[in-house]
Amino acid sequence: MIKRVLTTLTIAGLIAVLCTANQAYAAADLINPSFEQAADGNAQKAYGWQDFQGGYQRALLGQNGTYGIRVTKSNTAGFAGAYQRIDLNQSSIKPVLVDGYVRGSSIVNSAGGYFGAGLYAEIVLNDGTVAYWNSPPNLGTFTWRRIGFNTGVLPHVNKPISHIFVIPVVGLARGTAYFDDIHVREFEPNQSAVTLTFDDGEISTYTEARSVLDSHGFDGVTAVVSGLVGDDGYMTQTQIEALESSGWEVVSHTVSHDDLTAMSASAARRQLANSKSQLQNMGFVIKNFAFPFGAYNMALIAEGSKYYRSMRPYETGDTPQGAFTPYETKVRSVISTTSVAEVEGWLAEAKANGRWVNLVFHSIAATGDDVYHTDPAVFAEIIQAVADSGLPVVTFDKGLDMFGAPTITPAVASTPITTTQTPSTSPTQTNPTSNSNSTAQSLVTDAFANVNSILNSRGINITIGN
Repeated sequence: MIKRVLTTLTIAGLIAVLCTANQAYAAADLINPSFEQAADGNAQKAYGWQDFQGGYQRALLGQNGTYGIRVTKSNTAGFAGAYQRIDLNQSSIKPVLVDGYVRGSSIVNSAGGYFGAGLYAEIVLNDGTVAYWNSPPNLGTFTWRRIGFNTGVLPHVNKPISHIFVIPVVGLARGTAYFDDIHVREFEPNQSAVTLTFDDGEISTYTEARSVLDSHGFDGVTAVVSGLVGDDGYMTQTQIEALESSGWEVVSHTVSHDDLTAMSASAARRQLANSKSQLQNMGFVIKNFAFPFGAYNMALIAEGSKYYRSMRPYETGDTPQGAFTPYETKVRSVISTTSVAEVEGWLAEAKANGRWVNLVFHSIAATGDDVYHTDPAVFAEIIQAVADSGLPVVTFDKGLDMFGAPTITPAVASTPITTTQTPSTSPTQTNPTSNSNSTAQSLVTDAFANVNSILNSRGINITIGN
């Protein structure tokens, strides 16, 4: 499953020392997020947006309107894009969604590169700590797709945010990318919820889990592999129908439960489309999808978005308000070694911080051939802990209604306030797209050494922590 590691830099004045240009500021959202307004005296630039390294051009190719911006790189060294700063000045921790749209032409990554075409951000906390993050890389040639992330899923964004540099970028890659409708939205963490999901459609979901949930009046979610319905060890169509008719949600989980990242694009497309159509032909309402093994990439997200409202990976954590719903909903995996106390801790944390917890189970059985099973007695205690928490139990689709961030209509540009700060000239890679079962890692680009040298010569020391 995909894992992300975030590196933070505890610094004294990094951004200010690297100052080279004015930077726009917006109180509620970015200025000119749809690039419709040209810069004063320069139709090739967008009002409120500055060049980042190799820069950008305003272009007649908008996702939702007339204009966007074009970023072109002829080689895989360095970065090019635009940037804008937004001041939030939070007094308490609130999740912030950074999202937008990208379109690509022949985007080719460098060896070991993790940027491609996407959104990069430098998130400055109120103590001066800077957290670096980028959306997963978008590669190849593709039409408009939505990209983004929520700061609430980043473990090192653990203090109120002072400001964010938002940078649509082509980094350590070559090709041409177009960007449009880039927004920053802050959300109030004012509600909590829990979802009870059972992956794979195993028979124990019906024979063991259902009665326990029924005793508390809870509805669950079952992620069904369409090609395994009725096979030995899996629920029949009639059993799944009984769950859905009582209030459960049925989620697509492919046709054969194979790793979609390990097959051809055409084969993956068939899995995404056919699993939904096969389940619909059985009479089920299918809105959402769960990736087998949590393995995904941006091409799969883009293709799956044609069929599904959301596509759930298997990344550990809970989901903040304003989640980037195409793929950034998190899970708490309940396996054979998970204790009731551990689950109680997850529930308490969600209740205190305004989060959505998705508890994901597999087999409800005393034994299994791997760790993906939960003893029935422990399972009953866990569901009792859910009841005792007082958190509302909702289906996955209802959770998206509560916590997902809606798309918004492009805003009209407002008057900017300029500052003398710019983002770092050396983006830090965050490896957001390691495939299933890969080792999480945190990488800093070679260019950081140059920044470090400059700062050291000025008496500024940088400490890297995790």
